Amino acid sequence: GMDRIADNGRTEVGSPTIQWTEAGYTMRWTRVVTAVRGNRVYLDAPIAQSIDSRYGGGSLEKYSQTRVTGCGVENLTFDCKYDTSVLYTSSDEDIRSLVGEILRSGALEHTGITGGLKTATVVIAGGYGVGSKDNFDRLFDLAALLYGEVGATRAAIDAGFTTHERMIGQTGVSVSPKLYISFGVSGHAQHVSGICGECVKVSVNNDPNAPVNAIADHVVTGDARDVIAKLLTYFKQE
Repeated sequence: GMDRIADNGRTEVGSPTIQWTEAGYTMRWTRVVTAVRGNRVYLDAPIAQSIDSRYGGGSLEKYSQTRVTGCGVENLTFDCKYDTSVLYTSSDEDIRSLVGEILRSGALEHTGITGGLKTATVVIAGGYGVGSKDNFDRLFDLAALLYGEVGATRAAIDAGFTTHERMIGQTGVSVSPKLYISFGVSGHAQHVSGICGECVKVSVNNDPNAPVNAIADHVVTGDARDVIAKLLTYFKQE
Protein backbone atom coordinates (compact mmCIF):
# COMPACT_ATOMS: atom_id res chain seq x y z
CA GLY A 1 0.00 0.00 0.00
CA MET A 2 2.42 2.70 1.13
CA ASP A 3 4.91 1.92 -1.63
CA ARG A 4 2.28 2.61 -4.28
CA ILE A 5 0.96 5.69 -2.47
CA ALA A 6 4.37 7.25 -1.86
CA ASP A 7 5.65 6.44 -5.34
CA ASN A 8 2.49 7.59 -7.13
CA GLY A 9 3.57 10.32 -9.54
CA ARG A 10 6.95 10.61 -7.86
CA THR A 11 9.02 7.86 -9.51
CA GLU A 12 10.22 8.33 -13.06
CA VAL A 13 8.93 5.87 -15.63
CA GLY A 14 11.37 2.99 -15.97
CA SER A 15 13.17 3.63 -12.71
CA PRO A 16 13.74 0.58 -10.49
CA THR A 17 11.30 -0.04 -7.65
CA ILE A 18 12.74 0.77 -4.24
CA GLN A 19 13.31 -2.48 -2.36
CA TRP A 20 11.66 -3.22 0.97
CA THR A 21 14.59 -2.31 3.16
CA GLU A 22 14.62 0.03 6.14
CA ALA A 23 16.29 2.67 3.97
CA GLY A 24 13.71 2.21 1.21
CA TYR A 25 10.80 2.41 3.63
CA THR A 26 12.27 5.54 5.23
CA MET A 27 12.75 7.10 1.77
CA ARG A 28 9.08 6.61 0.98
CA TRP A 29 7.96 8.25 4.20
CA THR A 30 10.31 11.23 3.89
CA ARG A 31 8.75 11.91 0.48
CA VAL A 32 5.29 12.40 1.91
CA VAL A 33 5.63 13.50 5.56
CA THR A 34 5.41 17.29 5.84
CA ALA A 35 5.73 17.48 9.61
CA VAL A 36 5.88 15.37 12.76
CA ARG A 37 4.59 16.96 15.94
CA GLY A 38 4.30 14.78 19.02
CA ASN A 39 2.48 11.63 17.96
CA ARG A 40 0.82 13.20 14.92
CA VAL A 41 2.09 12.83 11.38
CA TYR A 42 1.11 15.36 8.71
CA LEU A 43 1.11 14.34 5.06
CA ASP A 44 1.11 16.50 1.95
CA ALA A 45 -2.40 16.97 0.59
CA PRO A 46 -2.28 14.71 -2.52
CA ILE A 47 -0.88 11.83 -0.49
CA ALA A 48 -3.39 12.34 2.33
CA GLN A 49 -6.22 12.26 -0.20
CA SER A 50 -4.81 9.12 -1.78
CA ILE A 51 -4.65 7.35 1.58
CA ASP A 52 -8.18 8.51 2.33
CA SER A 53 -9.50 7.01 -0.91
CA ARG A 54 -7.65 3.71 -0.42
CA TYR A 55 -8.26 3.09 3.26
CA GLY A 56 -11.48 4.99 3.96
CA GLY A 57 -11.48 7.85 6.46
CA GLY A 58 -7.72 8.14 6.31
CA SER A 59 -7.11 5.39 8.90
CA LEU A 60 -3.43 4.90 9.61
CA GLU A 61 -3.79 2.45 12.49
CA LYS A 62 -2.03 -0.28 10.54
CA TYR A 63 1.14 1.85 10.46
CA SER A 64 1.27 2.30 14.25
CA GLN A 65 4.69 1.90 15.85
CA THR A 66 6.49 2.34 12.53
CA ARG A 67 10.04 3.63 12.51
CA VAL A 68 10.33 6.85 10.52
CA THR A 69 14.03 7.31 11.01
CA GLY A 70 14.40 9.81 8.17
CA CYS A 71 12.28 12.24 10.17
CA GLY A 72 14.23 11.58 13.36
CA VAL A 73 11.32 9.78 15.02
CA GLU A 74 11.15 6.22 16.31
CA ASN A 75 8.26 4.19 17.72
CA LEU A 76 5.80 6.64 16.27
CA THR A 77 2.08 6.21 16.88
CA PHE A 78 -0.15 7.62 14.18
CA ASP A 79 -3.25 9.59 15.02
CA CYS A 80 -5.52 7.37 12.87
CA LYS A 81 -6.63 10.31 10.74
CA TYR A 82 -4.70 12.12 8.08
CA ASP A 83 -4.33 15.86 8.42
CA THR A 84 -3.22 18.26 5.70
CA SER A 85 -2.58 21.25 7.96
CA VAL A 86 0.06 21.52 10.67
CA LEU A 87 -1.16 22.22 14.20
CA TYR A 88 0.52 24.50 16.72
CA THR A 89 -0.07 25.70 20.24
CA SER A 90 0.76 29.26 21.31
CA SER A 91 3.98 28.18 23.02
CA ASP A 92 7.22 30.00 22.23
CA GLU A 93 8.64 26.87 20.60
CA ASP A 94 5.64 26.36 18.34
CA ILE A 95 5.40 30.00 17.24
CA ARG A 96 9.12 30.08 16.50
CA SER A 97 8.61 26.93 14.41
CA LEU A 98 5.67 28.54 12.58
CA VAL A 99 7.75 31.62 11.70
CA GLY A 100 10.43 29.34 10.30
CA GLU A 101 7.90 27.49 8.16
CA ILE A 102 6.50 30.75 6.79
CA LEU A 103 9.97 32.00 5.90
CA ARG A 104 10.90 28.71 4.22
CA SER A 105 7.69 28.80 2.17
CA GLY A 106 8.93 31.87 0.26
CA ALA A 107 5.67 33.72 0.93
CA LEU A 108 7.55 36.79 2.16
CA GLU A 109 10.07 37.01 -0.67
CA HIS A 110 8.19 39.62 -2.71
CA THR A 111 6.72 41.81 0.00
CA GLY A 112 6.98 45.58 -0.15
CA ILE A 113 4.96 48.77 0.04
CA THR A 114 1.46 47.94 -1.16
CA GLY A 115 -1.19 49.87 -2.99
CA GLY A 116 -3.84 48.80 -0.52
CA LEU A 117 -5.63 45.70 0.68
CA LYS A 118 -6.63 44.43 -2.75
CA THR A 119 -3.06 44.21 -4.05
CA ALA A 120 -1.27 43.31 -0.80
CA THR A 121 1.02 40.28 -0.88
CA VAL A 122 0.54 39.83 2.87
CA VAL A 123 -2.90 40.08 4.46
CA ILE A 124 -3.45 40.03 8.22
CA ALA A 125 -7.16 39.44 8.83
CA GLY A 126 -9.07 39.90 12.07
CA GLY A 127 -12.45 38.52 13.06
CA TYR A 128 -14.85 38.96 15.94
CA GLY A 129 -12.83 36.35 17.82
CA VAL A 130 -9.96 38.77 18.48
CA GLY A 131 -12.17 40.03 21.29
CA SER A 132 -11.74 43.80 21.25
CA LYS A 133 -10.77 46.84 19.19
CA ASP A 134 -7.55 47.07 21.18
CA ASN A 135 -6.60 43.53 20.18
CA PHE A 136 -7.60 44.22 16.58
CA ASP A 137 -5.35 47.29 16.49
CA ARG A 138 -2.37 45.04 17.26
CA LEU A 139 -2.83 43.49 13.82
CA PHE A 140 -1.57 46.73 12.29
CA ASP A 141 1.78 46.26 14.06
CA LEU A 142 2.22 42.82 12.51
CA ALA A 143 1.07 44.03 9.10
CA ALA A 144 3.56 46.91 9.21
CA LEU A 145 6.41 44.56 10.09
CA LEU A 146 5.58 42.25 7.17
CA TYR A 147 4.76 45.06 4.71
CA GLY A 148 1.17 43.86 4.57
CA GLU A 149 -2.35 45.16 4.95
CA VAL A 150 -5.08 44.50 7.52
CA GLY A 151 -8.41 43.01 6.52
CA ALA A 152 -11.49 42.09 8.52
CA THR A 153 -14.65 40.02 8.62
CA ARG A 154 -18.12 41.51 8.63
CA ALA A 155 -18.56 40.48 12.28
CA ALA A 156 -15.42 42.40 13.31
CA ILE A 157 -16.64 45.49 11.46
CA ASP A 158 -20.15 45.23 12.96
CA ALA A 159 -18.50 45.06 16.40
CA GLY A 160 -16.72 48.36 15.71
CA PHE A 161 -13.21 46.93 15.60
CA THR A 162 -12.40 48.59 12.25
CA THR A 163 -13.96 50.30 9.23
CA HIS A 164 -15.97 48.83 6.35
CA GLU A 165 -13.36 49.37 3.64
CA ARG A 166 -11.26 46.63 5.25
CA MET A 167 -13.91 43.93 4.83
CA ILE A 168 -12.80 40.86 2.87
CA GLY A 169 -15.51 38.78 1.24
CA GLN A 170 -18.42 38.63 -1.16
CA THR A 171 -19.61 42.15 -0.36
CA GLY A 172 -16.16 43.51 0.35
CA VAL A 173 -12.66 43.29 -1.11
CA SER A 174 -11.22 40.23 -2.85
CA VAL A 175 -7.55 39.63 -2.01
CA SER A 176 -4.82 37.51 -3.65
CA PRO A 177 -1.95 37.50 -1.16
CA LYS A 178 1.04 35.20 -0.92
CA LEU A 179 0.51 35.00 2.85
CA TYR A 180 -2.82 35.22 4.68
CA ILE A 181 -2.85 35.14 8.49
CA SER A 182 -6.21 35.26 10.25
CA PHE A 183 -6.88 35.94 13.91
CA GLY A 184 -10.24 35.06 15.46
CA VAL A 185 -11.85 34.44 12.06
CA SER A 186 -14.58 31.81 12.06
CA GLY A 187 -14.33 31.10 8.36
CA HIS A 188 -17.83 31.65 7.01
CA ALA A 189 -18.18 31.38 3.23
CA GLN A 190 -18.87 35.12 2.90
CA HIS A 191 -15.33 35.88 4.07
CA VAL A 192 -13.43 32.90 2.66
CA SER A 193 -14.82 33.52 -0.84
CA GLY A 194 -12.84 36.77 -0.91
CA ILE A 195 -9.49 34.97 -0.64
CA CYS A 196 -8.42 34.24 -4.21
CA GLY A 197 -5.55 32.22 -5.63
CA GLU A 198 -2.98 30.02 -3.96
CA CYS A 199 -1.30 31.32 -0.82
CA VAL A 200 0.08 30.20 2.52
CA LYS A 201 -2.83 30.36 4.99
CA VAL A 202 -2.37 30.57 8.75
CA SER A 203 -5.29 30.46 11.18
CA VAL A 204 -4.97 31.64 14.79
CA ASN A 205 -8.08 30.84 16.80
CA ASN A 206 -9.10 29.83 20.31
CA ASP A 207 -11.52 27.37 18.73
CA PRO A 208 -9.66 24.33 17.32
CA ASN A 209 -12.79 23.42 15.34
CA ALA A 210 -13.28 26.79 13.63
CA PRO A 211 -14.30 26.22 9.97
CA VAL A 212 -11.43 28.43 8.75
CA ASN A 213 -8.98 25.81 10.02
CA ALA A 214 -10.10 23.47 7.25
CA ILE A 215 -8.55 25.70 4.58
CA ALA A 216 -5.43 26.64 6.56
CA ASP A 217 -1.95 25.25 5.99
CA HIS A 218 -0.98 26.09 9.57
CA VAL A 219 -3.39 26.18 12.52
CA VAL A 220 -2.51 27.81 15.84
CA THR A 221 -4.83 27.21 18.78
CA GLY A 222 -4.39 30.07 21.19
CA ASP A 223 -5.18 33.62 22.22
CA ALA A 224 -4.81 36.15 19.40
CA ARG A 225 -3.09 38.84 21.49
CA ASP A 226 -0.53 36.38 22.84
CA VAL A 227 0.23 34.93 19.40
CA ILE A 228 0.53 38.37 17.78
CA ALA A 229 3.10 39.41 20.38
CA LYS A 230 5.17 36.28 19.78
CA LEU A 231 4.96 36.57 16.00
CA LEU A 232 6.23 40.14 16.26
CA THR A 233 9.14 38.98 18.41
CA TYR A 234 10.23 36.09 16.22
CA PHE A 235 9.77 37.81 12.86
CA LYS A 236 11.89 40.70 14.16
CA GLN A 237 14.62 38.22 15.14
CA GLU A 238 14.68 36.82 11.61
